Amino acid sequence: MVDIAPAIAGIAYVREFMKYIGGLRRDADTLGRVTDAMAKVGEVQDKLQELREENMRLLEDNRKLTEQVRDVEEWRTRRAAYSLITTPGGGVVLSTSKPTPHYACPSCAEGKTIQPLQANIFDNGTYTCPKCSACFTVDAGARSLL
Repeated sequence: MVDIAPAIAGIAYVREFMKYIGGLRRDADTLGRVTDAMAKVGEVQDKLQELREENMRLLEDNRKLTEQVRDVEEWRTRRAAYSLITTPGGGVVLSTSKPTPHYACPSCAEGKTIQPLQANIFDNGTYTCPKCSACFTVDAGARSLL
């Protein structure tokens, strides 16, 4: 990042210096030139301030975009640990062996969340997503009471 604050301070100093010189000389031509120079310095100072504000806005935009890219990369890394499989019971789920082997809901993964499936106590062999309540037959020979 280029800091333009020193440039703004320098322009302000030049402007004040021009005022001082204008006070020393009362000659009409000198006063006219000093006034013109002060006006130009003021314009440059205003433009530098605009550039500084634009620079701050761009830095904020860059920070937000960098954060979004980081989030996408984190999701891709997390999602890459899972593969879509068909279980012995015929359910299509996400599966991973890292760090603990488990199944996850493929529907919720489309919404960019990993929801580990929970074994259904009352229906041996089926698993349920705690977020969307989808049921998946995972084990072969599972009986479904649904």
